[in-house]
Amino acid sequence: MAETFSLAVNIITIIDIAARIVAVGNTFTSSARGHPAQVRLLVQEIQTMSGVLTAVSQTLQDADASKCSTKSVALLEGPIDECRTQLSDLHLVLVKQVSGRNRWIRMGRQLKWPLKEKETMGLIERIGRMQRNISLALHADDLYFTSHQTRHVRANMS
Repeated sequence: MAETFSLAVNIITIIDIAARIVAVGNTFTSSARGHPAQVRLLVQEIQTMSGVLTAVSQTLQDADASKCSTKSVALLEGPIDECRTQLSDLHLVLVKQVSGRNRWIRMGRQLKWPLKEKETMGLIERIGRMQRNISLALHADDLYFTSHQTRHVRANMS
């Protein structure tokens, strides 16, 4: 149960970081001319990830969360930790990009996306992979729960 709570807290942290990144990305795409299309794709991918994680968090916080198997929590921990690390690193890069003492330098930095196209596309791919891993872990848990219920029903019918 403690693992489930810890996982839910990590997910909420990721959702918060994702919201901050999306806000910066949206500001960048609305204020800069000729912004890279991959920034928009990255923002969309992070919004999708945030939606998936919101659903996972709600599932974990549900009254039936105790039914969540220890194996599935262990399977989710890896992708969730990787997601937190990736998004935290990106958030730090973006914060550094728009911070500074000189107002004019800050304004100039806000118009330039800090990552190269290849880096941004790699990040989009990694986030997509993390989403698939989270989905697979949830599917594995669902299969475990379904087979457990089937065995229980068969045992009661005998």
